[in-house]
Amino acid sequence: MSFDYFEEAIVAEEIRPNQCGRVRFQCSWWPARCDRGITFKPGALVYQKFGFKTLSF
Repeated sequence: MSFDYFEEAIVAEEIRPNQCGRVRFQCSWWPARCDRGITFKPGALVYQKFGFKTLSF
């Protein structure tokens, strides 16, 4: 089973295509990456995707 959800985050350090930047999320900073040909500038509102994968028997 897998579970994905999205939360708002603010870009703190520029995120370039296929490179890591940083976002501010829930009062802390996190690494972020965009797999598309988009550059996000600091201050931009983005939606951070979080995913979980679990095994069930």
